[in-house]
Amino acid sequence: MNGLLHKVEKAERVDESFYFDTKTPYHLFLQLDGSYFRAVAYSNTREKYVMQAEFSYDQANDTLKEIFEKTDFLKRAYTKVRCIVTTPAQTLIPVVEGLSIDPDTALGFNVNLSFDQQIFTNALASIDAVMAFAVHKELVSIVTNRFPQVEFIHAAASTISYGLELAASNTQAAMYIVLHEGLLEICLIENNKLKLYNTFAFQTPEDLVYYPLFIAEQFIKHLVLADFWYFFIVFYF
Repeated sequence: MNGLLHKVEKAERVDESFYFDTKTPYHLFLQLDGSYFRAVAYSNTREKYVMQAEFSYDQANDTLKEIFEKTDFLKRAYTKVRCIVTTPAQTLIPVVEGLSIDPDTALGFNVNLSFDQQIFTNALASIDAVMAFAVHKELVSIVTNRFPQVEFIHAAASTISYGLELAASNTQAAMYIVLHEGLLEICLIENNKLKLYNTFAFQTPEDLVYYPLFIAEQFIKHLVLADFWYFFIVFYF
């Protein structure tokens, strides 16, 4: 590989039609998660995912920039682009009628913000809240220079929304666990309502067992069933 790409490990699964079918409109979903960058292309016309790629890199912005500039499928045009980011600079703001809460103020109350961070918000109508979060401006610039129409979504907003969607037809309490690089998301939903959301930094495999069991012990009496999902581990109680 040329330039900085020799530092990058790439894995890709592709429907062959993706590369020669240039007329079909595709949606692109990106995820920036520590030293991993993932991309998935979806065809609305065919109602299927046609490409999945994962890059492992040194977390340097110059390397990520080169991935965006020199990867063929990232040079294409897409009808919709969404980018999921994982950042500790985040907070949930309740939506209260007659009360306006500034996202910058609410976020700054919980975390130390710097001048090189840009603040975004995601509406979570299902729980009457707004997710406010901060992303480093250089990272935002790398993505928006290639995809100006991109919508940034915090991983917590994605987890909560998807968890509520999965739990909509289930009356049992459900714990949704998402694994990131060194970070564990836990989302507990009961009777179609968000009961708890939190993140935990982990270092050992034992941590992955301890935190879910600790949450279950605090909130749930009986473990009934366990299912496993891609990117998700789902426990029903």
